[in-house]
Amino acid sequence: KDYLGLAAIAGLSQHDPREPSRLLALLAAEGTPQFEAGTAFRYSNSHYLVLAAIVERVTGASLDAYLRREIWDRLGMAATMGSVDPLPEAAADAEAYVRGAGGSPTLVARHGDILGPGGVRSSVTDLARWARMLLDRSLGGADLHRRIHARTELSDGTPVAYGYGLEHGRDGALPYFGHGGSSPGVESALWVDRERDVAVG
Repeated sequence: KDYLGLAAIAGLSQHDPREPSRLLALLAAEGTPQFEAGTAFRYSNSHYLVLAAIVERVTGASLDAYLRREIWDRLGMAATMGSVDPLPEAAADAEAYVRGAGGSPTLVARHGDILGPGGVRSSVTDLARWARMLLDRSLGGADLHRRIHARTELSDGTPVAYGYGLEHGRDGALPYFGHGGSSPGVESALWVDRERDVAVG
């Protein structure tokens, strides 16, 4: 199940960076999966939460430190970071708003987010560096990018729109892939079209 719903039922924050262990415990307590692996597909933020925990257990490093060492530093993404609580003040930070009472804009207090299913903070310049890597396949090796660019299938051959955490679609005959996400007052997305060598964020 998606930890967002479980957190709401349990009265836990869905975005507090200090909550992953409690959210993982909620998932573990669920026990029986909703369906047998390979027989159906349902998008779930829980997968990213569990994957983050696996990376930290295997590498012995925080996910933030691992991403910094293996990806962000190698791509020159100096403005990219994992969530911390509270987020550091910086002149370039955008303010986040939600609709308050009567529809008026209400400033959202600076907060972190759970790294894994979300929680990455970046800049337009760094996002362009990330997009260029996906277009050029310049980091991670050929096998990783083959998996990233391939749509998956269920055990009965039914195609699934996701593969390796990225959504796949088509603009006419041309394929594209990417992902989007949001937290209170903030939305982001990146769509990559390798055929036309272009990315839109």
